[in-house]
Amino acid sequence: MTLEKEIRKLARLHCANFNAATETECLYYDKPCRYFNEKGRCSYFETAVLPSDEALQTRYWNAITGDAQPVYCAYCGEPYERKSNAQKYCRKCAPRVEREMRRLRDREYRQRKRRNQEEISRF
Repeated sequence: MTLEKEIRKLARLHCANFNAATETECLYYDKPCRYFNEKGRCSYFETAVLPSDEALQTRYWNAITGDAQPVYCAYCGEPYERKSNAQKYCRKCAPRVEREMRRLRDREYRQRKRRNQEEISRF
């Protein structure tokens, strides 16, 4: 689905000011909803509705600011807003990846420790 269609769907489903009776009017501005009739920006939508979908929000702001290359999570592949240059994972995946990496490190450490104990016991 294109970015514009996803934004329109989000506005239709979750915007409190969207008038379902007319399917196109905005109760906030007393005129047609900007996302259905013209390519405009709605401050209410950007601050109250859009943050509910982090991936869509990132794509939306990248399209508006003109950032050519959005950043994608190395684990799930979803776009996210990077907080530092070293960040590779979105905030949903980071704890999961950290647990997996810690598990691997601990397993390798225990194996090395066992091998060292076996070598010492041979003498």
